[in-house]
Amino acid sequence: MGRLSVSGNRPDVQAWVPGQLPPGSPLLEAYRGTYQSISPMPSPMMLPSDGLDDLPPLSLTSSRDSRHIEKKRVKLYDAEEDALALVDALSHRTPDAEPIIDILPALTHDQMMELRSEYKKHCKVQGRGINIAKHLKLKTSGNFGKIAYVTALGKYESEGYWANFWYQAHGSRRELLIEALMGRSNAEMRAIVDAFMDKRYGDSLTKCMDKELKADKFREAVLLAVQGKRQEETDAYPLEYRNRDVDTLYRALKSKDGGERAIIEIVVRRSDAHLREVLKTYERKYQGNFAREALRKSGNLV
Repeated sequence: MGRLSVSGNRPDVQAWVPGQLPPGSPLLEAYRGTYQSISPMPSPMMLPSDGLDDLPPLSLTSSRDSRHIEKKRVKLYDAEEDALALVDALSHRTPDAEPIIDILPALTHDQMMELRSEYKKHCKVQGRGINIAKHLKLKTSGNFGKIAYVTALGKYESEGYWANFWYQAHGSRRELLIEALMGRSNAEMRAIVDAFMDKRYGDSLTKCMDKELKADKFREAVLLAVQGKRQEETDAYPLEYRNRDVDTLYRALKSKDGGERAIIEIVVRRSDAHLREVLKTYERKYQGNFAREALRKSGNLV
């Protein structure tokens, strides 16, 4: 029987004598191919020449500018310069309004808190640092003074101020309460409650609203909102919850007596995203505008 061969007409195979060791496998022979024909053998670490060596070096000025831009992006707010400028502005008999206008409105809430802390280091009475908001209230007047004071309170304490302001003005200003308290996230509401200050009510926003608002459904809605137990925007309820809320609102509007408490519970406790879907479904299912129908049913619901 003939023997298979992968070597073609190799002489060493043709001359093999039985009883001796067979010749070595051709797979053991050293490979000789394309790279062996190149001299010298290229190193795998050698970078190919693609003409980059002819390019001029990068400009040092451009690199420095780039580094400068990056530094500006990550630069932290330094409150000392602004604090000193405001100390100087309020040191005059008539305060200099320009630094106040230039500095305060441009600050974020966190920057405002830094500024308030820094201001106390540079403006003191009998060794105690002065609160910049109180200093502004003392040194300025009119609408400008009110704006400067509220701005210096920061994001959350200012909302507590507006919630408090409605009864201080001796008039019914429910829109201030709605703007300050309704529709807030739980985190925002906690911050507003923590920042609220009125010694007559032990710095308690809940006690203030409970005492100052007359007992009606509006007060009930405000007190419910102040609890800070609203559905989070990231918490998506199933479709059956949405449909249940739609039907609950419809039944509440059509009932002859009551129904307002069920409306308040849904409107105050649900997230903005959930309420948008509820209102769209309500309009599609019952061919009506819920907000207008709710106002016709009860003025207390605002």
